[in-house]
Amino acid sequence: MARSSASGRKSHAGTAPRPRGVVLLVEDEPSVRRVTLRMLESRGYPVLLAETPDEAMQIAAAHAGAIDLLLSDVQLPGLDGPELARRLREQRPGLKVVFISGYTREEAIANAPDDPTCEFLQKPFTPKQLEDMLARILAAPESTVEPVRSKSAGGTAPAPSKLDP
Repeated sequence: MARSSASGRKSHAGTAPRPRGVVLLVEDEPSVRRVTLRMLESRGYPVLLAETPDEAMQIAAAHAGAIDLLLSDVQLPGLDGPELARRLREQRPGLKVVFISGYTREEAIANAPDDPTCEFLQKPFTPKQLEDMLARILAAPESTVEPVRSKSAGGTAPAPSKLDP
């Protein structure tokens, strides 16, 4: 279910527009996908939407050079988020990556090599937490993105949690 949005860039009165970039959102849980898509679109981010890693790879191939950031769940059917990011970065070395999961970073990426250039945001997160992280990452030059080790919206969670629509 590939979908793209072309939300315009909006700035609030009296504030400078935040850095924007095209986000490839990969999330297999429908309610989390819907909520996250709404968060991104309401803040002016253009979004390419994929339900599976295979679909994300097809979308990335069709939008050569147009994707600035991968926002992906860690646990996905088929490839996991870290492997998807690795494959996409083979074609786009400068691609910025944020993983999302109901687990802590340590739990979510326990079986994958920890990549310090990838960010992590624990579910559930607020629209402001998501926007602040993406704005910081997109504004930073590729080589200077400082990773935040365990960005949590509300402490650690022993089991995955899903956002309600």
